[in-house]
Amino acid sequence: MFNCFIRVACSLLLLITYCSADDAAQLLPYLEQLEGRWVGHYTIHTSINQYKEEFTVEQQYWMQDGELLGVFAAMRSKGLESASSRTFIQDGRLILIVSRSSGEETYIGVLAEDWLIWLPEDVERANQYQIREKIVRHAGGYQLISESFETYETKNGPAKIRISGSLLLSTN
Repeated sequence: MFNCFIRVACSLLLLITYCSADDAAQLLPYLEQLEGRWVGHYTIHTSINQYKEEFTVEQQYWMQDGELLGVFAAMRSKGLESASSRTFIQDGRLILIVSRSSGEETYIGVLAEDWLIWLPEDVERANQYQIREKIVRHAGGYQLISESFETYETKNGPAKIRISGSLLLSTN
């Protein structure tokens, strides 16, 4: 499944570098749906040693000056992790900048088949790391589903990390 996801995502990155005015008009309402406090869990799975970790996540988003700003906090087994983000449309492209203590990474976003796919701006990294997310409406509210994967080399060959998340929009 992820190999197909890789091919689709890389094709999207290469073929859809810029979104049309209609796409840009769709993106802003999509981003506005993210406003609020999202709480839930992420799960990490690895292919090498079958490691699995589930942890609590909280994300908060708000619109400011036409940009979607966000903060992320996760309580992992190794301690608290945090990040901040800035999402905006520039020259017809959807851009996400994520800042962590380890540095900053830029992604390009593409809407495809109800998913918002985030690809690293660095095309080489896009072969090893991708994220996709979508908002689903349920009777009880909204759910933000997130899936990502990363491939890296080990002495025993390639290994994969899969991260899946399910967050609910908090009404508090």
